[in-house]
Amino acid sequence: MVRDQLGLRRAIIGLPDPLARLQALVCDFVPGKPFSTDNYRSLSVDSICSSNGFARLGIHPQSLRTLLPRLLGPLQPGLRLRRYRARAGR
Repeated sequence: MVRDQLGLRRAIIGLPDPLARLQALVCDFVPGKPFSTDNYRSLSVDSICSSNGFARLGIHPQSLRTLLPRLLGPLQPGLRLRRYRARAGR
């Protein structure tokens, strides 16, 4: 959804588990660690719960599809960086 919202033309290729593990292992040694073995392990566990914690916190869930345009902001290159710098007083 992020790719589509930003209008990017990138291929998304699903990897079988053995290749994903290999990718994680290789990325463990890449500067900046864009992906790691720990990330891979985290992705292998469901991240959902059985109770509605949102209601207890007073949060009203919203669809990512409706929030995404607001979260990503206008599609002008560098605009978010300029806004950040303006807030930081630079």
